[in-house]
Amino acid sequence: MVFKPNGETIAATEGTTPEQIETLIAQLNSITHADCIGGLENLTIQDVNTQFSVRSVSDVYLATVSSRSVNQKAVESLTKIVAPMVIRLAFNSDISSPQNTQPLTDKEAVDAEAAISPPAEEPEANALPQPEAPPEPSLPKPPVTQFMVERIGGILVPSDTVRMDSEVILKWHDLYGGKQFTLVSIETLEGKTVCCKYKPLKEAKPNAKGVIQVPEKIIQALDSGVGKLVMVKPVID
Repeated sequence: MVFKPNGETIAATEGTTPEQIETLIAQLNSITHADCIGGLENLTIQDVNTQFSVRSVSDVYLATVSSRSVNQKAVESLTKIVAPMVIRLAFNSDISSPQNTQPLTDKEAVDAEAAISPPAEEPEANALPQPEAPPEPSLPKPPVTQFMVERIGGILVPSDTVRMDSEVILKWHDLYGGKQFTLVSIETLEGKTVCCKYKPLKEAKPNAKGVIQVPEKIIQALDSGVGKLVMVKPVID
């Protein structure tokens, strides 16, 4: 959606209700450390699956919601280059250009053009058709499991290996038809990621469900701590 600091809505996607718009603007106005919405230039809020961003475009604001699983370069091209350019062109008579607006560089112009224009079709070559190789079977998307961090230490504990629920590991192996993998990716809610080795928990304690045992070295790399939530998935080659 596109709106002015005083709450006037200029444009919104189909299905966005006036109540949602009023709630959004009220929440943004409650950010007192940004001198209310008048001092806000860029804001991004992320959770595990979704991200919300607000960007100042001349005298209005552009608010977008997108999935974190999509191509982030495409999202940035649309929200930082394409959409602001369209807004300035569409409302050129009503919206003045910001003082800090710089002309697009050659690379930014190419990125913007690529984001809104389909690639040109190449002419077909008059060559004999080649036999097509059978497509490789596509692997399912690695599942993401949420765990709570528990510190593990000791002389015989490797500093590059975490310990997880064996049932979760077994489900991963079943999902990929027994395909072997040696690493897992651990991501914090703040977006920091570490790839490391893993082992199943030796003892199936009742309180071990939903817990991942992490050595101090990996906890520091993640800038995390005991009791924090992390997202874990297998690293499939």
